[in-house]
Amino acid sequence: MVVAAGCTGQGEGAGGGNDEDLLRNYDWTQMPGTTVRNDILQVSALDRRIVEQDSSGGQPNPR
Repeated sequence: MVVAAGCTGQGEGAGGGNDEDLLRNYDWTQMPGTTVRNDILQVSALDRRIVEQDSSGGQPNPR
């Protein structure tokens, strides 16, 4: 999986120069499958399934 972010020069944010550092200013522990280590954000696929309301059956989560 590849995640891309918008690329602008320093101080050239699309929001009128209000750049946001999502790596450092976001609590990635709240998003399953993400790990931040040494300023690198790793996003991994999880083995989640879509199941019936009674937890029976199910199918792999489409990616």
